[in-house]
Amino acid sequence: MIRDDGLVNENFGGYRITTEIGSNAFNPTFLGESISPTASYRRVVIKLLYTVRVHTQEEQQEILRKISALQQLDHPHILPILSTGFHKDMPYIITEYQVSGSLYDRLQRQAAGQPIHPEEALLTFAQMGQALQYAHQKQIIHGYLKPQNVLFNKRNEALITGFHRHALLLADEPEDTASQEFSIYRAPEQLAGQTNEKSDQYVLGCLAYEMLTGHKAFIVPSVKTPGAYYKTRSLIAPRRLNSTLPLYIEEALLKAMSREPEQRYDDIAAFLAALKIPLAAGNKELRETIATLAQIMKEAAPAALVVPSAEVDTQKSSGGHAPSEAPVAEDGNRTDADDSSPLAANIVGKDAPATPVYAALADVAGGENEITLEVQQPYGVSSATSLHKIRKSFASNPRRAFVVTLCMVAIMIVFTTTLIYLNFSLPTKKERTLPSIQGTSDVHSPTPTNMPVAAATQRSGPSPTPVTKVPSHKATPQPSTVPNVKPTSTPTTAPKPTPPQVLVALTSFFNNEGIGNAPGQADFDGSGYAYPADQVPGGGQISLQGVPYQFPANGSGTNDNIAASGQTIPLTPGNYRQAFLLASSSWGSTTGTFTIQYTDGTTNMLTLTVPDWYSGSGVLNTSYRYTPDGTSSRGVHIYAIPITLDSTRVANGLVLPSVQTGPHPNSRIHVFALTLLS
Repeated sequence: MIRDDGLVNENFGGYRITTEIGSNAFNPTFLGESISPTASYRRVVIKLLYTVRVHTQEEQQEILRKISALQQLDHPHILPILSTGFHKDMPYIITEYQVSGSLYDRLQRQAAGQPIHPEEALLTFAQMGQALQYAHQKQIIHGYLKPQNVLFNKRNEALITGFHRHALLLADEPEDTASQEFSIYRAPEQLAGQTNEKSDQYVLGCLAYEMLTGHKAFIVPSVKTPGAYYKTRSLIAPRRLNSTLPLYIEEALLKAMSREPEQRYDDIAAFLAALKIPLAAGNKELRETIATLAQIMKEAAPAALVVPSAEVDTQKSSGGHAPSEAPVAEDGNRTDADDSSPLAANIVGKDAPATPVYAALADVAGGENEITLEVQQPYGVSSATSLHKIRKSFASNPRRAFVVTLCMVAIMIVFTTTLIYLNFSLPTKKERTLPSIQGTSDVHSPTPTNMPVAAATQRSGPSPTPVTKVPSHKATPQPSTVPNVKPTSTPTTAPKPTPPQVLVALTSFFNNEGIGNAPGQADFDGSGYAYPADQVPGGGQISLQGVPYQFPANGSGTNDNIAASGQTIPLTPGNYRQAFLLASSSWGSTTGTFTIQYTDGTTNMLTLTVPDWYSGSGVLNTSYRYTPDGTSSRGVHIYAIPITLDSTRVANGLVLPSVQTGPHPNSRIHVFALTLLS
């Protein structure tokens, strides 16, 4: 994407741009000053959203409506949007310039492995938690929380910014896919395209973990391998890194950072309560509570845990910036992780391998306090550090190396001898024990009732030896026939295997016609707009990104999708691992709770956000859409929405959301197809 230059001295909403303070070529950040000497704010930050382009008056009004909803957020720890507007076909937002920097700056100033002072860390966490809980009550999700989006005002109070990114669906910005550091501040479900309130809770836990331990919760990928994949690893229990932390804080952090959203707290208010932080406390009361908690931590602290030293390697950071030279952010102080290099600095142990690894984490891992969670880690991390320690241990203690080697040789000799013995003795034992196995007890014998044992043995076994001549394990001789004993239980019918894929029939639930052949024929959103039938499949089985779907017949005046309103869709009972919905939302991206029903009477509730039908890019895309009396050049989309199921249970139903939240009273989730995968 090509951006315009020469914006210095341009006027935006009553402010004049003085300089560019962000290096991101897609959504640059500028410092501005008020044109009027009587303005409330002399210095502001102007964020120009190059990745959001509008082509019609309708689209412009939709963007302004979404930003206007964010302007209604009124909380002491949320940075307000002062003004918004359009420069050519691109929106911009204006916020107050904060001179005290960001949480990113404060973390960078800490020595490697050194936590932020507990009183400051808990106060910052509490203020962030209060702000996020307030936003969630207003049905607004942040979705992009990270240290760069937590600013501080003159009174050293935390201010959260960046709500516009999720609201405007900027998830596909090119810098996001390249931002390695930002990926550790995303909940696991966000990597599958699902963002909800519990995603914010997960990242809030990550930030608290980092402030209280001095270490990122997950190892940052190497800048040498951009786009690295991630896999599971052990998360170090916080008290292994900071022994002054009370047990209840450790337990609260680990619960909030659970991989599965349903294992986290119901909301951030419950997370705060677990940390004994009042939700509705004023600033003075909150500071007093935090000071008391910090003092209790200090008095109850055991001996400090000794952690191996680590050093900051600024040579490996992109652009060669030292931590104190981090570029400027969207707040006007430091550049976003999305806007600059993936890493400000890699922290490596003095003897660490090439891939950046926290040496301290490697040493304190293990023991009864290690909590294993399934979280992400780059595949490049290996066991080189552990092998290196073993070699150093042997080099410093030759006697230990000799003893270990001798023990290993002895074990190999015993193992080899055992194999040789079994190889020569096993056939002989088979010949002696085979007849006894054929003459087992009456109740468990598979021989049909009243059939002579000898006859049955001749049919099923190679030995012609009559069973009556073989000693039984009983004290009395084995009879030559099996008594007529009725079986103690009847064989059960094996459950039907779950098919690899099930294309669920939804036709009987369709209640909306969203695909038409002409203007005014269909009405997807209740105002006469519709998908064009000539640019979507005509009905029948299709495959999108490797997943099969039964796409509805359309364009003939019949309903072709479900406008969700609490419908219960029966499923063919099976052990499914995943479901995929072909869906979109009308009147803005919409959030609702889907409920999976299982045959054992249990349920699983998942809160998902389905993108608006003309936002972003989906698995089905059109170049235009129908209006009530013509066409619009704005394309519309249908998205693949993944849902994770518990494959250890038998699913038999899916309940669509009855209550849905979006930016408009008419916001609604629409479902076109449903596929189950086992």
